[in-house]
Amino acid sequence: MVNSQLQKEISDAFKIDERIEKIPSAIPVCEVNPKVVKNGFAYVGTATNATSSIIVTTPTTGVFYITGLALTIIKDATATSTVTNISGIIDGQTKILISLPSITLTAQSISISISLIHPIKIDSGTNISVLNGTNVANITAKACIYGFLDEII
Repeated sequence: MVNSQLQKEISDAFKIDERIEKIPSAIPVCEVNPKVVKNGFAYVGTATNATSSIIVTTPTTGVFYITGLALTIIKDATATSTVTNISGIIDGQTKILISLPSITLTAQSISISISLIHPIKIDSGTNISVLNGTNVANITAKACIYGFLDEII
């Protein structure tokens, strides 16, 4: 954009009547910011028995923030040493985002959910996973994450 076009845009934007007022002779400076679009999301993953499952691989097209997590497990009395986690990569390190332990050799159905006041930024292009850590099991875990993706367009 040449200077005369920029002066015209300033004149139009601020309703300056150039017959009455003149735009100052200083060169107008304009800051160009990319447009950031926030896209909400919710992803669900399932892990059965002593397995891990990828809930989502974070996109590389923006900044991925988690604002809430939920985890539910259903297990029978054969499950031993059980703990179920949702984990993600933050600043290059694998971090447990939420954990749900259960009682050994006891049938259970339990849930936990949290909404975060401050979103958690997850590294781009990395996996968010749910893991059942157990020795012997009949266990199913459902994991849900939700939040938003800041995309620059």
